[in-house]
Amino acid sequence: MSDPVNFIWMFVVAVGFVGWLIWLVRGLIGRERVAALKERLDQAKEKQEDLAKQLETLKSETASQQVLIEQLKTSFTPAKLENLSTGSIAVVKTVRDMRMTTESLGATLTFSGTGFRLLVEPKE
Repeated sequence: MSDPVNFIWMFVVAVGFVGWLIWLVRGLIGRERVAALKERLDQAKEKQEDLAKQLETLKSETASQQVLIEQLKTSFTPAKLENLSTGSIAVVKTVRDMRMTTESLGATLTFSGTGFRLLVEPKE
């Protein structure tokens, strides 16, 4: 280290080498980030395409359902609606009568997802 010119050149070469290594590592890391971002972008594009397909499917289903609704609006007359109302009232009355009958007999009718169970107990 007696010669300051050689020391300065060695220092410049060392700093340059370290700077070059840092630049190289930064470039490698940058390429990895770019590759990861491109992959995320590709996934987002695929998802967007899938959503666009689903949207088109839903639009066509909505259109067909709208046509069906319009057909139902025109096909139901007030007399038909009155008959449906009378029929549903009769069903409700029948179910209510059955419940009252089973209660008066002391029987419990329980419905489940797989069937029903009838439990008969003596009335007190």
